[in-house]
Amino acid sequence: MNVYEAIEKRRSIRRYRPDDVPEPVLRTLLNAARLAPSGCNRQAWKLIVVRDKETKRRIAESCRQRFPGPASDVRVVRRVAKAVAEAPVIIVACVLVRDANMKYFQIEGEDPVMFSNKGRPRDQSGFWQEFIEHRSSHEGEYESLGIWDLAIALDHLSLAAFEQGLGTCWIGAGDTMALKRILSIPAEIQARMTMTVGYPDESPEPRSRKRLDELVSYEKYE
Repeated sequence: MNVYEAIEKRRSIRRYRPDDVPEPVLRTLLNAARLAPSGCNRQAWKLIVVRDKETKRRIAESCRQRFPGPASDVRVVRRVAKAVAEAPVIIVACVLVRDANMKYFQIEGEDPVMFSNKGRPRDQSGFWQEFIEHRSSHEGEYESLGIWDLAIALDHLSLAAFEQGLGTCWIGAGDTMALKRILSIPAEIQARMTMTVGYPDESPEPRSRKRLDELVSYEKYE
């Protein structure tokens, strides 16, 4: 199977057989994520593998609790929660915010050292003030750097899973604070998304996609 075939045929799977995912196969998937590119090769993310049934049940319940009242019983929410509870493996993906924020400098002891494009240290005078001002005027930019890297890693993982005969589904419906409590995730780490992994018990039809000319223009925005 080539990469394009995996891209073309992969589907989001929400129903799984109870068969366990062998550890060597799982490590193949995780290694595919490890090999993903990231900004400045920071790899500012961490994946938490969850197999324990009770832990998965609690995480599934957190998906429903994110939607209060009647919304928690909407069909799609129930389906997502069921997929999380029943998938043999779920992967909770976290952004290491501090590492993502250090994208353009490295820490030596207690002091930050800026680096030029050629790797030579820059003048540190006024660094922290400049950094704080930049953060305040670019709200969300630094966090998003880690999210982009995390998304690339998970996409690698999902394509490797398809090659191994496994299905995956990206889950963005979880209660992030509940995830942090359930999995003992430190306060400074962000739990951003969950991915279910297992052998498919369904074979969804292809979903329609926009035409290429609706998504792409050349030389300027059209």
